[in-house]
Amino acid sequence: MTGKRGYSPRVGSTNTVLLSVRLPQGAAQLITTYASLTGQSRNGLIIGLLEVGLVAYLKAENAFLEAIHSLKLTAP
Repeated sequence: MTGKRGYSPRVGSTNTVLLSVRLPQGAAQLITTYASLTGQSRNGLIIGLLEVGLVAYLKAENAFLEAIHSLKLTAP
């Protein structure tokens, strides 16, 4: 599943983020099926999945950085 726009967004728009996503066929079909069953758009569903994944990634990164910082404080 890929998304292409037939137009260019306004230059300087602060709320527009374009991201091309190419998913494996199976994942694309699952997202399409889930979106149609729940009445959501595929784009909205993918945005939600990306946000959840980003939050999980940032939490893990923060824990890792805190662990490194604590090791530096206890090192002689």
